[in-house]
Amino acid sequence: MPCIEDKSTIISTLRSLNCCARCIVRYLGYKDLEDTSEPFLKPEELIKGQNEQPCDLKKPKHSPCRSCLGILEDPVIEKILAAIVLHEANQYNEKTFTVFVSLPKVLLLRDHSMKLYLNGKFPEVYKQLGGFEDMKKVFRICTTNAIGKKINKTFQAGSDLQLLVDICYPDDDLEVQNLSKVCSKNISRTNISDILDNCDEKSFRKYFAVPPESPINEITVKVSFSAATIYLGGRYLKFSRDMGQTPWVINNKVMAQHCLSDIIFDSISKVLGYDKAQITFCASGREDADVRMLGNGRPFYIQVDNPKNSCITFEDCFKIEQIILDSKLAGVVGLQKVKVNDIKLIKTGEEEKKKHYSALCHTASSDVNSIVNKLNSYTCPFELHQKTPLRVLHRRAQSVRNKIIYEISASVAESRDHLFYLNVVTSAGTYVKEFVHGDFMRTEPNVISITGFFADIIALDVTKIELDWPLQK
Repeated sequence: MPCIEDKSTIISTLRSLNCCARCIVRYLGYKDLEDTSEPFLKPEELIKGQNEQPCDLKKPKHSPCRSCLGILEDPVIEKILAAIVLHEANQYNEKTFTVFVSLPKVLLLRDHSMKLYLNGKFPEVYKQLGGFEDMKKVFRICTTNAIGKKINKTFQAGSDLQLLVDICYPDDDLEVQNLSKVCSKNISRTNISDILDNCDEKSFRKYFAVPPESPINEITVKVSFSAATIYLGGRYLKFSRDMGQTPWVINNKVMAQHCLSDIIFDSISKVLGYDKAQITFCASGREDADVRMLGNGRPFYIQVDNPKNSCITFEDCFKIEQIILDSKLAGVVGLQKVKVNDIKLIKTGEEEKKKHYSALCHTASSDVNSIVNKLNSYTCPFELHQKTPLRVLHRRAQSVRNKIIYEISASVAESRDHLFYLNVVTSAGTYVKEFVHGDFMRTEPNVISITGFFADIIALDVTKIELDWPLQK
């Protein structure tokens, strides 16, 4: 830390450059300590106590700080507070908040310029000092308590409620553009610090003023609230054979009478008050609209963006499940909040899980017992070679997919000629309908090639999906 005499000279020098009080405190080497942030909350008092020379602490009007562009000055902080709409903040039931601030890129450049100036003017002082306190950190120190009082919430790092402060400077790109002349990299917000660290002083001074020039234009401020995305996970059951997983429309024609995701969205909106535009549905695979999903259900999750209500209880989830079940078209089990890191299991499971199916099939053979015996005696597991089915070729690329049939069991459908039940366990992504009827021999082997008689599916159900979801807490 500089001695009293040096501090006094540095303060006078920085004041003559129209630097604000908080930037002066930064350049004196003060840091935010865990026990106190006093230097940045009351910078004028500290400066008065350290400055032996008479100095007018009031800055000229319409003259923003050369270093921070006025961002660390009280008028800008008051502008931010004035921009906060209390009604908007009260819509969120979170008791805490955090602050995310976007600052102009040129602040890094101006701060670097000021450091070079001070190092040159006071070399003995500044070679002993480490770095200066980060401008963004000082901004948070000076604003969080005042914001918390206005919106009646407590600041907490990592809170799900985020106050987004976007501070823009009209000449930002103009002032930064010369940085491309001192390096061969493309200039971006993320690499400016690295470029400045590796830039020699002579090159910098060639293209930029040291100290930085007084800004001509003033900054603008935009403020908004946003809540962190939340996720609900569970497993769904589908009881209808005329229901798409998501809206199914071709040429403006609705292809299925019901839509599973709409039933789930309506129930969530009714209980939690979310707008359906906020909600996104994602499942681990899908079944055809005419296929039921039974057994333990298909894993899925719901993504809710910017939720006003993020406090979801067990009772809320139970109510949602009950409303869905009352539709008699679908069901949801195990609904609960899940972590963002967990949802990757949905995608990996889509490729790796085993799936169990039960199908009612028709055979051209009048000897159904013989058909059943051939299927039950077929050696498992075996590999299936499936060309892209004709029915999906319009939307999927032609390829050959190798899948596994792990188990087969068949039984006669009593009192029903030519019908039998087929149960299979397959790898993820197997087209079971094509395994039965062969898809003009595009899937091999198939039930026709195994039994020697034409076969087709009348009805198909998914009875189990082997994926641990949601993860048990």
